[in-house]
Amino acid sequence: MTKNKPYLDMEGFITPLQCLNDLVTSCTEYLKVKEQEQTKRQEIETWEKIAIAEIQAKRDLLINY
Repeated sequence: MTKNKPYLDMEGFITPLQCLNDLVTSCTEYLKVKEQEQTKRQEIETWEKIAIAEIQAKRDLLINY
C-alpha cells in the first residue's frame, strides 16, 4: 500500500509549496556552507602568513650565521 505524500499532488508532481520550501532550504544551506568556507579561507590565509614569517625568520638566521 502506498503512503500518501503531502507534498505530491494527485498526479505525483511536487506541489508549488514544496518546491518553494525546497528552494528556501537549499538557499539556507548554501549560505551556511558559504560562511563556513569563508572562515576556512581566512584561517588558511592566517596560517600562510605565520608560516611565511617563520620561514623568513629562519632564513634570516641562517644567512646571518
